[in-house]
This record gives sequence, structure tokens and C-alpha cells, in this order.
Amino acid sequence: MALSPKTIVFFAVLATIAMGVVAQQPAHEQSEQIETISDIPVGSKLTFDHSIEIAGAIGSGAHIKVTKGGVKIHGEVQDNVTLETQKGSTVIVTRASSIALNSGSAIVITESQNSRSITINGQQIDTGTTENFGGFSGIEIQGSVSNHANLKTDASIIVAGNVGAASSLKANGRIKIGGNIGSGASLVTRGSINAENMGNYVKADAGGHIEAFNIGRKANLDAGGSIQVRNVSTGATLDAGGSVTTGTIASGAKVNAGGSINAKAADAKDISAGGSMRIGGGKIRHAVDFDLE
Repeated sequence: MALSPKTIVFFAVLATIAMGVVAQQPAHEQSEQIETISDIPVGSKLTFDHSIEIAGAIGSGAHIKVTKGGVKIHGEVQDNVTLETQKGSTVIVTRASSIALNSGSAIVITESQNSRSITINGQQIDTGTTENFGGFSGIEIQGSVSNHANLKTDASIIVAGNVGAASSLKANGRIKIGGNIGSGASLVTRGSINAENMGNYVKADAGGHIEAFNIGRKANLDAGGSIQVRNVSTGATLDAGGSVTTGTIASGAKVNAGGSINAKAADAKDISAGGSMRIGGGKIRHAVDFDLE
């Protein structure tokens, strides 16, 4: 039996939601098979088929791959380290009803330890159970990451400290940085991105929202959802499918929003919004550029 276009759209949206629900979960202990390692020496190349917990640091140039699970690091990650994790957990959709989605649909996600359910317009969709591969999910670093790091996971990336210059972070879930992101770093995810400050020339591409305090000169932020930052520096570019909320927009910056734009002051002229646009305060009297090398 052929599926109607609305049914096809529904299943596509449901699959996206289901992936996002799991992917955006913080990296945390799931069940078993966690190997504890004191530290990783400089230049090591190691592959694991289970989750690992590193009590110390990862030496520069090390390459760590986890094929089933995640990694939790208590120490620092030094220069030129590559971390890759796969198959932290997935949601298996076991039953779905043919529900037509529209712009007024109300979607509610409910979670327990081992299951997820989605309710659309009051009707529950059974998404089955989470398939646990044991150990952790994604990459969790309780310290900081030095320059030129390469982090890749099909779950989430959480870093309590800073991320160094020219680092590359790729995830299917959220990327959350407790500190600053150095100049020239690149972040790509289907989920959201949260950080303190983003340096010059940083590129951040998120399927969800992006939230930070300050962004540096010529930084480039692209979000499927909303963007919320304190200050937009000279030459920076913001492109949001949703709304953009900021304090000041410096000269030479470009801001485009599918929804509304709200700013306290702006020198930039290249500003456009699909919805309302509210910019108060007139010209910026003081430099707002944020420099983070």
C-alpha cells in the first residue's frame, strides 16, 4: 500500500525527532563494559570495542577510536588529538500511527531510563526502547581541549573547559562547551551548540539552536533554529532559520533570520528578517569586537 505524502513527511519528522532525543542526551554511564585507563601516552593509536574512561590526560597526537560506546576523560586533551566514538545508543521505532503534521502541531517528548515516547497533538507514539551498547554515549571531557583537536561522535560532545584553536568537532547530538572556543575552530552538529565565547573565524553549523556570549571577528554561525548571542563582532555572519537575539551588531556583520531579529544596537546594514525586526539604541558608540585567539 502506497503511503500518502503526509504520512511520509510524518515518518521523516518522527525519525529526526527520535534521533535528536537520544543524540542530545548528555554523555553518561549506561550499563557495563567500561574500561578505566590512567592516561594515554603521546602519539598512541588505539581502538576499543567498548566504552573507556580515562582518569588522566590524552597526550598530543594520540588517536583514539571507540566503535561501540563512548569516552569520558577527566584530564586534559593535548594538541592534535583525534577522538572518534560510534554507536553509543539508538532509538528503535516499533510503532507509529499515520498522523498529519501541521504548523500547529504540539510535540511532547517523555523519557524514562530505557525508553522514549513522543506525543503529537495528544496522541502517543511508541518509540520502543533504547538499544544500549554498554558504557558511555558520546564524548565527555571534564578538562579542556588543546589546539587542532579532532572530535567526532554519533552522539553528543560535552567539554567542561575550553576548546583550542583550529579544532574540529562533529556530532549528531548537542555540542556543549563550558568555556571558550579558540580561533578558527569548526563545530558541526544536527543538535544544538552552547558555548561561552567563540573566537575569530569560528564556524558553527547547528541543526538546532546556537547560544553563546560573544562571537569573534568574521565568525560564521548557521543554525536551523534560533541564535542567541551577546555581541556580534565586525564581519561576523549569522544565519538562523528561527529568531536572532543579540545585544550589539558591529559594522560589517551580516544577520539573516527566518523569524524575528531583536538587537539593542547595530552598526551593520546587512540585516534581514522574515518576521519582525526590532533594533534600538541607534549607533554603537563603543567597539564591541571580541578578540579570542
